[in-house]
This record gives sequence, structure tokens and C-alpha cells, in this order.
Amino acid sequence: MLAHEGKPAESSLGSSPYDAIGSSGVKSKSRTRVLLSYVANILLLSCLALNVLYMNLHAPNNHQQGSVEAQASFASSAQPSSAQPSSAKPNGEKLDLVSPEESCELKERLNQQLCGVGMMKTVWKPATKKNSKVSPKLIADPSCPRSKEVFDMANDHRKSGTKRKMTFAILYYEEPLFLSLQIASWMKWYKSRGEFNFLVIDDGSRPGLKAADVLNDPELLREIIASKINLEVYEIEQNLCWNIAGARNLAVFMTKTDYLYLGDVDALVEDGTAQYMLKLKEKEEDEFQSNGQRTLYKHFDRMRKDGITRERHPAVMVISKHTFWTAGGLDEDGFFSSTKFRDRAKLSGIQIKSVNSDMVKKGVPPMQELGNKMPCPTINSSNCNEMLKLKQEREKYASSRLQKPKAKKFWAQKFRGKIPWSNDYLRFSWKRAYVNEASLS
Repeated sequence: MLAHEGKPAESSLGSSPYDAIGSSGVKSKSRTRVLLSYVANILLLSCLALNVLYMNLHAPNNHQQGSVEAQASFASSAQPSSAQPSSAKPNGEKLDLVSPEESCELKERLNQQLCGVGMMKTVWKPATKKNSKVSPKLIADPSCPRSKEVFDMANDHRKSGTKRKMTFAILYYEEPLFLSLQIASWMKWYKSRGEFNFLVIDDGSRPGLKAADVLNDPELLREIIASKINLEVYEIEQNLCWNIAGARNLAVFMTKTDYLYLGDVDALVEDGTAQYMLKLKEKEEDEFQSNGQRTLYKHFDRMRKDGITRERHPAVMVISKHTFWTAGGLDEDGFFSSTKFRDRAKLSGIQIKSVNSDMVKKGVPPMQELGNKMPCPTINSSNCNEMLKLKQEREKYASSRLQKPKAKKFWAQKFRGKIPWSNDYLRFSWKRAYVNEASLS
């Protein structure tokens, strides 16, 4: 508010304070106050303008993810900020919330500190007659000191084996009620539940909103065990901005089964749809055995949150691990990379099949999209509403008119060969935050 705002003007001042000051020469107190107010306002506005100019000139440009070429092309897409990232505190304490721009900068700082533990044995490139027989495999990157330990741990995990046919893997980020609804829906899979492992990748949620916090409810844990839900939760230890590609790579990396469903926490799946996924797995296995053709199943039918509109889901898929790595996994440079996976799969000679029409024809229940204004559960942090508001601001920032064109141009340069594809995978650390050991097999 300006210094003079809200105060009535003196009647003797004329049409303007400046007119009154020069008219009669009378040195009244009211005229002096007006003069000082305007001087103060001018000084205040000048300081603000200089501060904005200084911030624009001295804002850091620390974007260094992926290859050097990718760094140069994508550096401006996440609006760097000079503010220091805030640290999350335990439940019940006030959190220092960061802006979307600061969250992105935090991602870049962490990427400078943590090397990617994985690399493709052969760097991904579009399939040709010469490289069509190359066996895809993610191996430990010898240049990253912690890679051997991570891969040894993952290999031991997979060797423990499983009798389940598929893994139902979802990405989670600060949506506690959505996860509770997911678990409740799995309990109703009376026919298919025993055929699935369930895997949740927590993509760096803050204390109070972590997936593990949802599972702190003793009653919910008893129901999970009673329902024999084979559930594991892995927690990425850094809050990387829009790390969907890295989180999905981790889901495939830690999956024990050969096939998996890769989905989102805001899309509920009914028992009938889960049974349909198992049939897709069997169909893909038969096709691969008969003609060597690998298939990616996408575009599952879904009901939007309005309860009326039905359309295909752009991101979820049923896929084998072999097919996933044949397409090079997800490139962890930039963001929006998960939507480009289909294009990479096509260039890798993988067959893409949309299943939404087939689901409608066969009466398979559509996925149910959850709303984006769900209330916070009482078991979580008192800062839940503030943090969910920030999450929505980050998503709005990511999909803004400013960011989408830059991301589109960036990925176009990748596909045209102007920027090399990244061979740096899993650029973060993670830990197992929960496992239902009573039934995991």
C-alpha cells in the first residue's frame, strides 16, 4: 500500500499535492506530510525496480543434467532461481515451502551431486538391420562409485523370485488420499489380486505426505496383510522436480516379474480391467514366441473425473521389461519425457497397440480418474493443504505456455539427432520404505 493510500486529502491542497505546495507558500504540516509521502513512495518504487533488475542480471544458470549438449539446449526451460532450497521437517512442524522455480533448481543441484548408477550396455538408437538383434540391458555404470552396490542389491532382490504373473506399479507424489483409495481398490480384486505384485515408487515426497506415512495406519496395515497384498514401497530420497522418467525407470528396474503395468496414482483400476491386463500379457508372450514381435499396450480407456467423459489414457501402459529396455527406457533429460516413450518404442521396432476400443467392445471397465481437489487425510501433516497447493502450482508451471513449447523443441532436437540421447539412468538414491513380508512371494 502506498504511504498516502486510504487517507482523505486536505481541501486546501487543490487538484494535486504538487499544485498546493507551490501556490501560496504556506508551510502547513499537512502539506509537509504529503510531500514526504510522495518522496517515500518514489524511493520505495525505485528500490523495487533496482532489486528486480539486479535479480534478472545475477540469477544463476546451473542446469547441468544429461549430456553437455542437452544442458545447453534445455537449461532455460525450468526458470532458475537464486533462492536456497528449503529442508522438510518432521510431521507437525512448519515446513519452508519452495516455489516451482526453486524446486526445479533443486533438481539441478542434486543432479550435479548424484551420478546415474545405470547405463545401457549399448547406447539406445533407432533400430536398423545392424542393431536390431542387440540385446537391451541396463548395467552398472563403472564411472559412478555407488553403482556396483546398487546393482548387487537389486540383483539379490530379483533372485528372491515371485510366483506372481505381473507387477502393478504406480508412481506416487504427495497424494496420500489417492494412495489410500488405490489400496482399497486392490482389496476388491477378488479374482486377480493373487496374480499381481504391487509396487509404489514414491518420487521424493516430503515428510507427512510420503507413501510410507499413509501405511503408518495400523488398521490399514492389518487389512493389507489380511488381503495378502504383495506390496513394496520404494522411496526416492531426493525431491527432484518432474522426475517421472527416473521414477518409471526405477519401477522397471526393481520389478521382479517379466511384465508390468506402469500407471499413475490418480487412475483406479477395477478387478475386470486387471484380468484384461493379464490376458494382454499372455497375448504378447504368444506373439513373441511365434514371430519375435514385441508389443507395447497403451491408451487404456478411462472415465474422466467428471464421471461423464470417456477417453484414452495417454501415459499408462502394459509392457515387458525386455520391451521397455529395448526402447531405451525413459530418457531422464528434461521433463515430459514419459510422453515420448511411445515414439522411441516405434523407432525400436516395437509394435504399439491402443486398447481403448477393444476395452469398450469387450465391456472391460474403464480406469477411473480421481479428482484433483481431494481433501487431506487426518493421519498426515498439518501442512498437507499447503503442500498440495504447492504441488498444483508446480504442475501448472510445468504445463504452462512457457514450458511446453520449450520441452517440445527440446525433444524434437533429440529425435533429429541434434542432441544425443542420454545414457545416464537412475540419477538419485532410494530405499525400500515398506514391504509386506508376511505375504511377499
